[in-house]
Formats: sequence, structure tokens, C-alpha cells
Amino acid sequence: MTPHQKELLLKFGHRGLCVDATHNATKYNMKLTTVMVVDDIQRGRPVAFFFCNEASEVELNPLFAHLKHQ
Repeated sequence: MTPHQKELLLKFGHRGLCVDATHNATKYNMKLTTVMVVDDIQRGRPVAFFFCNEASEVELNPLFAHLKHQ
């Protein structure tokens, strides 16, 4: 997370988060999970990225724990 992404999370995160992950889009076993917020002009803005083997609750818990403490 960059300082700008942290600023976006703090400013717009209260509205909710959108989470999306790649599914079999590449030959690699890793999935890219992206967390986004919606800004003032209704545009999705990425605030965090996470690489994991599965987009499961167990693997995503560290990501959300980190975001919660920002």
C-alpha cells in the first residue's frame, strides 16, 4: 500500500470495500486480489493488492487485518 492508497482508504473506506481476484487468468498458481474504494466521482480506486494461492478467508485475513489498522 502506498501513502496515496492509504489516504484513499481513510477518505473513502467508510463507504465500503470492493474485493476482486484473478481466477485462472494466468499460468501462475498465485492469484492477485485487489481491494478498491469508490471515490467522489463514483470511480473504483485500488487501495491494496495481495498475492495469494487461494482467495479464501484464511489467506485474506492478514490483508484485512492490515487494512483495519491503517
